[in-house]
Parts: sequence; C-alpha cells; structure tokens
Amino acid sequence: MCAGNEAFYGLLYINHFYSGPALFGAYLVPTLTCLCFPVAFVKACISVVHLVTAAQTVVKHDIANIQSRQQ
Repeated sequence: MCAGNEAFYGLLYINHFYSGPALFGAYLVPTLTCLCFPVAFVKACISVVHLVTAAQTVVKHDIANIQSRQQ
C-alpha cells in the first residue's frame, strides 16, 4: 500500500513534466497514475479515520484528567 501511495504522488510529479509515450492513444504516465489512485485514496481515508480516532482518544484522556482533578 505504501509503495502504491508513493508511486501515485511520484507519478503526479513526473506527469507535470513528461507524459511518457502514447500506447493505443493513452499516455503511459497518466494511465499509471490513474491505476495508483485507488491505493492513494484508500490510504488517505485510513489516515482520516486514524486522525478522528486519535482525537477522540485525546478527548477521553483529557476528560478523565479533568474529572480526577475535581475529585
């Protein structure tokens, strides 16, 4: 998954400067970028879930600390 994600962003960068050879009317670099996009999208979604879970954990910890100080 990490390799697919890195390939996607690397191919985006390369595509800015060079689209590669055309095969059957489609350029190679944009085609590879489109193939790697689902992996990058899933990894970004996993990162958002991780962010939300971490934020909820921090809130629970802070609430527990505040409640322990009040007692």
